[in-house]
Amino acid sequence: MSLSVYPLVSTINRLSLLGGIRSFGFSVVWPYVGLALHDTYKFSYTEIAAFYASQAVVSSLAFILGGIATDYIGRRNTMRLSAFLSSLILFSAYLASSTVLFSLLLTQSFFNSVYQVANTTAVGDTSSKLSESIVAFSRVRVGINLGWAFGPALGGILFHYGFSLCLLAASLIMVVAVPLIPNVSGRGLKIASLKVSRDYLYFLAPNFLAAMVTGQLGFPLIAYLATFGISVTLTGFLFTMNGLLIVLFQEPIGRLLLRINPRVGLFLGMVGYSISYFSVSLDRNFLEAVITVVGITVSEMVASPLFSAVAYQMAEVRNRGKYIGLYSLTTSMGRTAGTSMTSWLLDFLQYDGFALWGVVASIGLASALLFSKLRIDEG
Repeated sequence: MSLSVYPLVSTINRLSLLGGIRSFGFSVVWPYVGLALHDTYKFSYTEIAAFYASQAVVSSLAFILGGIATDYIGRRNTMRLSAFLSSLILFSAYLASSTVLFSLLLTQSFFNSVYQVANTTAVGDTSSKLSESIVAFSRVRVGINLGWAFGPALGGILFHYGFSLCLLAASLIMVVAVPLIPNVSGRGLKIASLKVSRDYLYFLAPNFLAAMVTGQLGFPLIAYLATFGISVTLTGFLFTMNGLLIVLFQEPIGRLLLRINPRVGLFLGMVGYSISYFSVSLDRNFLEAVITVVGITVSEMVASPLFSAVAYQMAEVRNRGKYIGLYSLTTSMGRTAGTSMTSWLLDFLQYDGFALWGVVASIGLASALLFSKLRIDEG
């Protein structure tokens, strides 16, 4: 399918641009929050751990309430309100003292999660066909990853002069996105119910397991590679490479996905993740890690747009905001569980890569098998 004839290509382009602007602003701040809380604002490590635990709780609540708001007041209204409040709260944090910074950052995280639900639903709304949704989510991921490729670099420069400058810059960058939100709409929910169809629950189970695996591209990988003398700086280059590869190749791969059954695509993506993460156990130098991360990135480009497109396609039409909220919730919980699991295992298996990454690969294979049994209406 050529995007030149895609009926709402302008909307997708704007949503991709929005994703890039917001991820650019978001990534100026959030990679440095823990460091700022400890070094600049003198929070203890225990207090920082409590902050991240609180963030997980706040985001979980936001995913549910954001889904309901998305259905009640519409996608565009939810996106505009949450985007504006996110920027306003970041600006308030720039002006605030350390005593209220903790609460302001948690509040900003809440509205950012609400926006995420409405935005994902809006992308899915651009087409009733699964094939077109896959291309749409692929294009939006390009914008998001482009923002992530440059935001942390700007944040690192500003952090040198003070974390408050990161907050100010992020606020100004993200407020630019508010007027650009396209005229997307869609309401349906009449009764706030958490009842979910059985087929969707069957999807959420492997999605949770998949998120446990996809969440390894962060602290777990950094900590393991450091065991073999690969520095955090070099690992940072791996993350930059991941983002740039997605910018360059996500949309072409999204087009290729149209030629295969989405169940097969999810199965292959998760098998690719399993093989790639198991190969981490063989890495002993930076070049080997580069090859591994390329494999992880290819798997991500296959699986990630399918996760979002299938989540939208399987949702009940009149309750899609709520369903996407639940999808976002299980994804977030899976990532947290995966990172926590591997962090705990590192205490015992830091030098036994076959066992450590074998656990991760096994979870990925279990997810692949469950995905292969899904019943998906391709529209």
